[in-house]
Amino acid sequence: MSAVVLQVTPLAVDRDTAAAMCNLGRTAFSAAVARGLLPKPKQINGAARWSVRALAAAIDKLDRKSTRLNSSHGYISYAV
Repeated sequence: MSAVVLQVTPLAVDRDTAAAMCNLGRTAFSAAVARGLLPKPKQINGAARWSVRALAAAIDKLDRKSTRLNSSHGYISYAV
């Protein structure tokens, strides 16, 4: 009998994972969330979790606005 291996793609992730998915440090990610450039987390059993789909949609929207998230300096600049 062989084992069944399931690969699961997360629907929601914690802050550090969400920041890494956006190629941002924790401070720059938090600033982008505070400014409304990236979505706020949902509370799941008392834990803050970011929707992977919402993050992808927000990044796509930033692309269209030519907004730049600067991860190396921890700030956000706008080129709208």
